[in-house]
Amino acid sequence: MLIKNFNKNKYILENKIYVRDLTNENSVGLDLNHLFSDSDLNLIIENEMENFSQRIPEFELENYDNIIILGSGYNSKEDHIFLKDLNKKTCIIGINNSLKNWNFKELSKRNMNYYFINNPYDDSLNYLPTSHNYYPKCIASIRTNPDFIKSYKGNKFFYCPTPNVNYSNISKKYFNNTIDDYRNSVCGSLSLAFKFNAKKIILCYCDDSFVDNRPGSVLLENNLYCYPQQLFVDSIINNMCHWFKTKKIEIFNYSSNKLINNSIKINNTNEILELFNE
Repeated sequence: MLIKNFNKNKYILENKIYVRDLTNENSVGLDLNHLFSDSDLNLIIENEMENFSQRIPEFELENYDNIIILGSGYNSKEDHIFLKDLNKKTCIIGINNSLKNWNFKELSKRNMNYYFINNPYDDSLNYLPTSHNYYPKCIASIRTNPDFIKSYKGNKFFYCPTPNVNYSNISKKYFNNTIDDYRNSVCGSLSLAFKFNAKKIILCYCDDSFVDNRPGSVLLENNLYCYPQQLFVDSIINNMCHWFKTKKIEIFNYSSNKLINNSIKINNTNEILELFNE
């Protein structure tokens, strides 16, 4: 493991990506990565300016001991109804298609506490529900696609991504908190969970795995497939989990992705209920 120090921050450097120790609250966050093309940079500037004009407030800090980050990965659409038996003190943060797939009939007595998004592109509109009209509070990056923000029917709150060494955010001075999101909803939700003072976090269906062997895909140890981009994201998640472990925050993984070494593997939904309903 290669540790780099810069401007009072510590970073793990792996695959040319710097993963910051976000648990060091005595430092001012700084993203050292180059994750934007020129066209993407122009897009997020446009998004940020349009979203800022809507005067949507910043998200408020909360306290939750237990948090589930609910993705829309392999088998999630059929499997997630186990959440109806989950302790209601547990916070559920939905990402990607988890809200669209939310089984409102089976889960009518169980809330998704927040929906988290940081997608700057038009395809984010595909995440909006079509079979129900349930909209939890949404915590969105100020860079999120503005049409998604306008179309989302629930209460909305913005966050500011951690300033980048090359781009410091137009609206940074108007936000009290920043989130390390690495342009990924799982990473951003992990940072949010830390802001919410979580002691136990479960990554639930936080994968993009599939059964068939598609062009350019790679085989995982569980005999499913994914694209190399998912392995890249998994390495970021793993290094974020390393920093969480230094603060004795437990990360559990119930996802069909590459093994996250700095997390504890969950084998079935009963283990999740036992863990969070004890």
